[in-house]
This record gives sequence, structure tokens and C-alpha cells, in this order.
Amino acid sequence: MGVSSARPVAVGAMLAATALLSACSGQNTAVSATTVTTSPRNQSQQQFQADVEALEDVNCSTHGGKVGPAGGTQVDLIAVASTAGRVGCSEAFTVIIEYYRDAPTKSEGADYALTVRGWHCIADTGAQGTGIIDCKKDSLSFHTRQSGRDDGAKNPVWTTGGSSTRP
Repeated sequence: MGVSSARPVAVGAMLAATALLSACSGQNTAVSATTVTTSPRNQSQQQFQADVEALEDVNCSTHGGKVGPAGGTQVDLIAVASTAGRVGCSEAFTVIIEYYRDAPTKSEGADYALTVRGWHCIADTGAQGTGIIDCKKDSLSFHTRQSGRDDGAKNPVWTTGGSSTRP
């Protein structure tokens, strides 16, 4: 075999080796990408579960003040933790203030039912009613409670621009 016939064979062998190497390395990359993509998703799910388990009720009145009807008894505002999360104190204050303002003239029924900004709020006004206001929207809720009662609510989490901070 002469030099002229060895050259095409060598070039052909190099091209075949390059094609085989490209095909093999591409296969390894696909397997690695699947592994890398799956791992962070599992970590994210685990972090979400831990966040839900750590969520607790919050007494928004600790730093935002008491709420209540003008000239009436002032009470605490509690943001309730659930598997869906917890309403921010700023939103709870906005809704309850509007409720107290509008309920005397716009509410319906003996329980003073009123929808404020998508929140359905009612008052415990039965024969021995406490006057506590309970508001629900989707799977979130908040309520008032008589000041001085400790039902385990923690300091508030204020939401500002999508992030949460503790005062």
C-alpha cells in the first residue's frame, strides 16, 4: 500500500472516530442533563414542604396596632397559617379596615356578611357571639380576636414587593 492510498484511509478513520466520539459524548450529556434537572426540582419540593410546615399564625397587631369599629372595642388581627400559605398583614389590615367602615351599611344578614376585595367576611354575632370577624379568600384566612388572648400567633411578617420581612 502506497502513501497515496494510506492517506484516504487515515482521513476516513479520523472522520469515523470523530463521528463516533460525537455520538457517544452527546449521549452522556443527555443523561447528565436529566440528572441535573431532576435533582434541583426535588430540593425545591423539599424546601417548599419545610416552609409550609414552619408557617405559623401571626398576630399582625403586634406592630400594626389594634383594629375595630370606630368608638368600639379594639381587637387583635390574626393572619392564619394554612397549607395554602398565609395572608400578609398589610392585606389583612386593608380588608378589615374596609370591613369595619362598610359593614354597618353594606353587610347582609345577622352575621354581617360582606365581601371586601374578594375576601368573604362574617361576624360572630349570635346570642353569645364574640364579635370576632372571620375573613376567607380561596384557602387563606384571617380573623380578629379579643386583645390579651394568646392563641400562639407570632410576630407579623410584612410583605413588601413580593418579599417577606420581619419587623
